Amino acid sequence: LSARQALADLAHFIRYLKSNEDDLSNSKIILTGASYSGSLVAWFAKLYPDLMDAGWASSAPIVAKLNFFGE
Repeated sequence: LSARQALADLAHFIRYLKSNEDDLSNSKIILTGASYSGSLVAWFAKLYPDLMDAGWASSAPIVAKLNFFGE
């Protein structure tokens, strides 16, 4: 999957659980991640701000560099 597809899947999963599980309908959604998964948290917050209550993105590279050669 692309990152956008993975985020759409997560959005669908959250909506499904909140609408089909009575115990989860009022649950808070908090996403965390580091590195690539941190980027996903930040991108999810931008694309689906209504579906999450808080997020923590540690060491998240927001802008990916193609052919990055670092020291």
